[in-house]
Amino acid sequence: MSPTVGELLKHKEALITVFSVVGATLFYFFYRLYRGRKYHLKELKALGLYQDNTKDVMNEKTGLRERRVSSKIKVYWKANKLIFSKYNRAYGIKNFENLKPNLETLFGKKIELITHEKQWWSSQPKIILHTESFPEKFLLSQIPSLTVGQLFIGIDALMNFIILEVIKNFENTLLIIGPKGSGKSVLINSIIRSFFQTLLKHNRLNEYQLIIADNKGTDFIEVVDEFKGSYYQPFNLGDLRELVGRLRQHKEEIEATLAFLKANKISPRHWDEIRTEDTKFYVPPKLFLVLDEMKAYFGSGKSAPKLSKDPTADELARKEKYDLTQEFGHLVNFFAEQCRSTGIVLICASQSPNKSDYDYPDFINFPILIASQTNAQQSIQLIGDTSLNDNTLTRGKFVIRDEIETRRVLAPLSIKIKGDGDGSK
Repeated sequence: MSPTVGELLKHKEALITVFSVVGATLFYFFYRLYRGRKYHLKELKALGLYQDNTKDVMNEKTGLRERRVSSKIKVYWKANKLIFSKYNRAYGIKNFENLKPNLETLFGKKIELITHEKQWWSSQPKIILHTESFPEKFLLSQIPSLTVGQLFIGIDALMNFIILEVIKNFENTLLIIGPKGSGKSVLINSIIRSFFQTLLKHNRLNEYQLIIADNKGTDFIEVVDEFKGSYYQPFNLGDLRELVGRLRQHKEEIEATLAFLKANKISPRHWDEIRTEDTKFYVPPKLFLVLDEMKAYFGSGKSAPKLSKDPTADELARKEKYDLTQEFGHLVNFFAEQCRSTGIVLICASQSPNKSDYDYPDFINFPILIASQTNAQQSIQLIGDTSLNDNTLTRGKFVIRDEIETRRVLAPLSIKIKGDGDGSK
């Protein structure tokens, strides 16, 4: 016989207690289930980061089986940081570094840095995994104030500004590789704009001459107009002739100045030291040289055109264009190899990541490489690992490799580029 409502009310306190215990149990069960899935506790256990029970393990050093005390885990997110405050005591920061690929797969985030901190209540340090935290949009107006001679590239995945020092550290030769749509033109435009706006701010715009070589002829019109630069399309023989003549003259001026400095035993660390009002001899101006779509004019496999006994004007033009292109390539290599202290800034860009696709320039002369997504094999050839084989390297995101390290970078958006639709070359 079922109890009546009145009888149940007599046991109200007992019922409340029962329902409270059942509710708390269910809450704890579902919380553990949620937490286990959110933090992938089952998988972390399989990686050895903790053990629920005492376990016999093999000591790799002694070859003997020994009993290991159970270890608990405490893991939580704080902003873009995944923090382990409790874990297997046999593990240290090197173990977490070795597990980095596994942890990235588990949590679906790129781990940019692993650090550790002391905990006042425990001898076990806190392990902090700093994950990628790029903003959805980063504008050129958000960059910090620059000094003359700084190249602003973007922000890294930990929201640190990436700034190259042209004068202080001779970080003035950049190679940018990325397919169409990767955002190369946007990146180059933002570098040019921030550099020359800084010169303008300090009333020193006349210190650099902006020269751009680009067959397309549309991606850099605004910056060239704004900063009184020169725009050349190397496929046009007239443009190529004028460009090579100008670079040839600059090379001759640099060589003459080098000879003068050597003869007079003058050895400045950087030529800006002798670019003063007290200098009584001529010092060549500084160039900011940008070469885009290099493969169009420096692509490998081109052979010298043969002339007939009575060459036509077209044959002579092809021969001249070939000879000028070869000289152009040698000039670029000269500037990259020998002009780091003269103040030149050289930015070369193209779509193909294959070194064999180019006769010029020599990639070895570019210690700073900025590249977008490519396959694993090409990534290894370019930067020595597979960092570029990553689908998260979407438009505007690159990997930069300099003489110190390799990191991911987000370029700032500056302008909508004429002739390039959304500016995404």
